[in-house]
Amino acid sequence: MNPKQIDLNRRKSSAILSTTLYGLGQIPQLSRLPVEVDIIEIRADLYSPNLAELRKSTSCALLFSIKSQFEGGKFGGSNQERIQRLIESSTCYDLIELEGERDLVPEVLEAIPVEKRIISWQGKPEDDTALMARLTHYQRIPAKYYRLVIQAQKFNDGLAVVHLLTKYESNDLITYAINQIGVWTQVLAPFLGSPLVPSSIETNATNVYHTPQQLIEDYNLPSIYSVQKIFGIVGNPVLGCISPSLHNAAYRQLKLPYLYLPFQVDSLPHCFEALVDDEHLPFAVGGLTVVSPFKNDSLKIAGKTHNPDVTLSKHANILVNHQGWAALSTDLLGAIDALHELDSNWQQKKIAVIGCGGTGQTIAAGLKRLGVNLTLVNRTVSSGIEVASSLKVAFTPLNIFKPHFFDIIIHATPFGKKTGELPIDVTQLTHRNRVIEHVYSSDKSTGLVDYCQTHGIKVIDGKRIAKLQTRHQFKFMTGFDMKTREPIAPDTEEKQHEYI
Repeated sequence: MNPKQIDLNRRKSSAILSTTLYGLGQIPQLSRLPVEVDIIEIRADLYSPNLAELRKSTSCALLFSIKSQFEGGKFGGSNQERIQRLIESSTCYDLIELEGERDLVPEVLEAIPVEKRIISWQGKPEDDTALMARLTHYQRIPAKYYRLVIQAQKFNDGLAVVHLLTKYESNDLITYAINQIGVWTQVLAPFLGSPLVPSSIETNATNVYHTPQQLIEDYNLPSIYSVQKIFGIVGNPVLGCISPSLHNAAYRQLKLPYLYLPFQVDSLPHCFEALVDDEHLPFAVGGLTVVSPFKNDSLKIAGKTHNPDVTLSKHANILVNHQGWAALSTDLLGAIDALHELDSNWQQKKIAVIGCGGTGQTIAAGLKRLGVNLTLVNRTVSSGIEVASSLKVAFTPLNIFKPHFFDIIIHATPFGKKTGELPIDVTQLTHRNRVIEHVYSSDKSTGLVDYCQTHGIKVIDGKRIAKLQTRHQFKFMTGFDMKTREPIAPDTEEKQHEYI
């Protein structure tokens, strides 16, 4: 295959998209990679590469990497064996990764020209001052790029990457964090000057989560632009959700200099404080979508809300920053949109809400306020009775719940993401039922949705709910309507909270 003509120098409007081949079994996928991919990283510590087959399968530049056990890899051979393999790679690979702590020896440097060298380090978290010192030390040896990768353990670890890129002015530094809590830095780094975007061919790779397709579809990478404000979704899990794709696509169409990121974290308060209180962050934080299991923390963090149902349920799913932070919820707005799609006379129907967590409480509180004939259903009886009493609605334990007694069923628990999980006895559903499912996964339908679709029961799935809610979240966060592309009148936000 003829080699791809690639400009590996950083460009103003585009980064370099790289993807990692973790095994020989992935070689057939190389021919199906998006044309935007420029570099294939070959993990020679995991397998013995067949260079002829690789060259036949792709025209991308090939990066030779033989990661040591000291830096997250599998190579455990002798120093001499390592040196020999690096030297042999110099004649047949386009780029060669050299670990700064062990590979910068005369015989290796003599064999590998400067334009092929990527001097790298991967290790435990360091602050930006220590990272800069490490970079300066490595820069004694000329190289095409320098790559510093942090094995993030907490959210704040990734901020060191942001701070370092904010200080650094050249275009030869590749830096980001790995592990799920650091994935957001891999997306943000190219917008701050890091010339290369990492990815993996498959989503089950240990450290680099996004596939090339996800980077292109969700963030329009490798295209880059000047970011003035960031937004994001905070929860666990959030990697693979559709929110970044929807928000970022709307930003592009509206020509807004914003970026929406996935923050998969262990604590909402820690994430929020780290982002909002960081004086060195090069852009403002405009708003955050908050999902399970952190909805009950949102109101505590913001300290105020304009939303009556948030006041009642104490749960919110967005934090917006308009001259101060406020906690809001789009759970009911999304549910009402879905109800309109299911049945124009939904307000006259018997509705069951399954789940008394943040989503279920907020939806139930709003529907009660609108005079709907409502029953709350929950697995844990004590919690269900407590919430139902506070909302002054009927309650039924999940183990005796009879779906066929209701017209519309709104499922609002996280149960159902795993294959085979069913939140209710689906055999009691009838063609008369209408179902709203809040759960979704990136690659398959839930068991509840599958059953409804198979048996001709009208259902709105979790992805549709997410899209309906995203439009409202977008309005509150940016002041624009995602669908019409028009700015929202100043009093519209307050009217939205009336849900009428």
